[in-house]
Amino acid sequence: MDEQGAPAHGCSYLAGLLGDPLTATATEARAWLLVEHPGPWGKDALADSDLPAGFVRAVTERMKATGVRVQLMSPPEGRAPSRCLLAGDPIPGTPWLASLPIDDLWSILDLDFAALADGRVPAGATPVSEPLYLVCANDRSDPCCGRAGPAVFAAVRERVGDRCRRTAHVGGHKYAANMVAFPYAVFYGRLDPAVALDVVTAHDQGLLYLDRYRGRSAYDLPEQAAEHFLRNETGHGGLSGLDLLRRATPAGDDRYASVFGLDGTTYEVVVSSRRRGPARLQSCTDARPTLPVEWKLDAVVVEPVGAAR
Repeated sequence: MDEQGAPAHGCSYLAGLLGDPLTATATEARAWLLVEHPGPWGKDALADSDLPAGFVRAVTERMKATGVRVQLMSPPEGRAPSRCLLAGDPIPGTPWLASLPIDDLWSILDLDFAALADGRVPAGATPVSEPLYLVCANDRSDPCCGRAGPAVFAAVRERVGDRCRRTAHVGGHKYAANMVAFPYAVFYGRLDPAVALDVVTAHDQGLLYLDRYRGRSAYDLPEQAAEHFLRNETGHGGLSGLDLLRRATPAGDDRYASVFGLDGTTYEVVVSSRRRGPARLQSCTDARPTLPVEWKLDAVVVEPVGAAR
């Protein structure tokens, strides 16, 4: 067993043993729709739940069309599902988290998913001021998540109460235990209970916990990599203050350039990706091993103020 409680032959153990980097591994999403649902959840949380098939089909179509991620989460302990939480991260703009009561599950389909993807707060939603934490603890999705997640969930929930919810698969089994922190929708991996509480402490102070940081879901993977390297270069650890000014554009073979602003300075960050061996399982349930992606910093160029294009 490894320190997260995963079996020695599991994907998370192998990823840790081989040093698979956490950088730029967050699931990409334009916005999040977090729906209270008590479970049980199957391997595919939506499709394998007891939700009506017609509802699942309609929601899945909207997800594919807009980039909004619909995520099931547990309701507060001792209470029936009665609301959903919505998280948006407009670029440029300020991330937000809001609560919306739902009398009828089907009313979720009345939401404007395209507007949500653009970062607009739905009418009738109430702002939520404190961070929310989702911990993946779904053993039907992957054994490593089922073994590592529950202890992390229990520790964080004891600290913050209903601001921590159990959730289904968020992506990245091999980084279990995984946690997503809102409203910024930033991912953390390889957590144990003690480190997870350090993450919560950092977020309550407006800081990222960079050591276990996987990325920000509103960013594409090249942007996640660029943000990671720029934070290392500048030492900036705040959740806010580092702004994506120009989205990633191709800059050659497997190279991408993004532009960020920080404290009045503009930075162009160029990153590249490659496949790194040996091949290994990316999930315990994978049929065959594959090569993981590794990101590299190629250049950081300080540009004149206002140079972002």
